[in-house]
Amino acid sequence: MPDRTIVRAIVAGIIATAVGIFIGLEIHWFPVQASSQAHEIDDLYKVLIVATVPIFVLVVTVVLYSVWQFRMKPGQESIDGPPIHGNTRLEVAWTVLPALLRVSGRGEAAHGDARGGDQHCPDTWLHLTVPHACTLPLPT
Repeated sequence: MPDRTIVRAIVAGIIATAVGIFIGLEIHWFPVQASSQAHEIDDLYKVLIVATVPIFVLVVTVVLYSVWQFRMKPGQESIDGPPIHGNTRLEVAWTVLPALLRVSGRGEAAHGDARGGDQHCPDTWLHLTVPHACTLPLPT
């Protein structure tokens, strides 16, 4: 049976993930949808929240567990840890997994762009004048 502290850390991580995803999806971060692409942007944001909150919680849980479990005991101030060699499989995994997440996120963004939007933009320009600054032409 696994150590009780590991089980506690896993349960705390699952709860923190659920709470983080809930908070990330329930708070209305964006203004009123004023463009035809706004819904796709909101969907991409939700996908990114669901994909990144568990990773964030996993990293924070491992760091906090390691700080708590492997803290220095009294009398060990001058002892250095043993020299260890890296784990190649682990290094490949933490390089490939973020790369796959980046590629899948870009695929979702490209899919949102390919679905359309207004193909015919009006030929009007909005001239924004900021005091003590230049005039910026902005497409509307």
